[in-house]
Amino acid sequence: MVEFFEKQSAIANFLQIAGGLIGGAMGLWHIAKRIWRRRIEGKNTTLSGWLATRTYSPTSASSLKVAVVDDRPEDYPLDTLRRLGYSIAHIGHLSLADIPSLLAYDCILLDINGVLDEDTKNGGLQILKRLKISDGPYVVAVSSKGFDITMSEFFMLADHRLKKPIPPAEVEGIIQKAFENRYSAKDAAIRIDQNIFSELPQTSTKKAAFSAVRKYLETGTHFEDVKDELAIILSGERLSTTIIDIKIVRRSLSRS
Repeated sequence: MVEFFEKQSAIANFLQIAGGLIGGAMGLWHIAKRIWRRRIEGKNTTLSGWLATRTYSPTSASSLKVAVVDDRPEDYPLDTLRRLGYSIAHIGHLSLADIPSLLAYDCILLDINGVLDEDTKNGGLQILKRLKISDGPYVVAVSSKGFDITMSEFFMLADHRLKKPIPPAEVEGIIQKAFENRYSAKDAAIRIDQNIFSELPQTSTKKAAFSAVRKYLETGTHFEDVKDELAIILSGERLSTTIIDIKIVRRSLSRS
């Protein structure tokens, strides 16, 4: 009988020790789990951190579809750029009815004269005016002409300006700039983070705005809610550029 109770005592001791070890292990597991969750949540408190977990496109400037609209293709280093991997089409001239076809391109290098059948002198300006729509291509105004009122409007409406002749490195840099400003989800997300979170403290209204942005990017719905939340913390140019950047990220996600 004594021996039986001694054995029970040993078993009880074993269970107590084992239970303590298991309990300690479970406690460490819960701590590790909380640390990991906080780490993941920390990455997702910025849009760029959240975007890093998603699949999106395009991912480089060479993925852009580029068109050179000019009756003098020799003024552009087309062969060099194609050898570097860029997809570039040349269009010597077109009519007013053909302008919508240019919306299929991401970046357009556009001359002002000799390109529109109905207006060979300043037709590039008419083309540019019709391309300036929401989500339209990035348009680079190109000319060798001197300054006049028409040229001033042409250059002011464009996203960027170039004077002929154009070296290959400069055109490549323009395409890269078009990608970063209009099509890169990564660069757009960084700009959004800077506009929303650049100034401390990280208030509840900023967190609400971020939550609304992320919800829209995930679902593609309730964009009005996004604008309402952003309007509480942003105004003017910062608000308008942030909305444009949100659309860039959404477009890249929907293409993937």
